[in-house]
This record gives sequence, structure tokens and C-alpha cells, in this order.
Amino acid sequence: MCGVVAAAWDAGLGRLQALSQLGEGKMAQKVTVALEDDLNGGPAAETVRFAFDGAEYEIDLSKKNAAAFRKQFVPYLEHARKAGGAQSRRSARSAASRQGFG
Repeated sequence: MCGVVAAAWDAGLGRLQALSQLGEGKMAQKVTVALEDDLNGGPAAETVRFAFDGAEYEIDLSKKNAAAFRKQFVPYLEHARKAGGAQSRRSARSAASRQGFG
């Protein structure tokens, strides 16, 4: 079966609007996916992605719960550094001490 699938995110509704065409002579289907807040079961506004201890996570949250989630991270983010790209301070210090500079 040959077909085309098209989808668009409707941020205002918090839904994925998908149209699926199942091939020649078949009817198109409209599929609506509504996000549900993983904490309280109400409507979710967004999917929040984060990583912790090397594992990546996603959680669907309402605007209020997403804001509360982000607020909890602020004290930690203010003292953290982004991973990847440039060499971390810890590994730079280790390299310096191995070379007799620390």
C-alpha cells in the first residue's frame, strides 16, 4: 500500500492535526492527537524534553505545570554549564593537573 501522510502541530489547540491518504481510491483520514498532562490528566500545552543522569525524558504538561517544572530547575541552571561542544571545566582541570599545571 502506497500512501502519503501529512501532519501539522496546532499549538493553539495543543493537538497534532494529521491527514493520512491511504493510496489511490481510498478515503483520507483526519487524525487528531490531544496531549494530556502527565501529572494531572488535564489538557497539556506542550511536551517538555529534558535529560538527567545521562537519560533523556519527555513529559506532556499544561502551561502552568511546565512553568512550575522550569522554575524548579532555575537554581541549578544558574550554576551549571552546558554539556557538549567545548571541553568541560572538570576535564580541563584534570588535563592540566596531569601535565603538572595543577
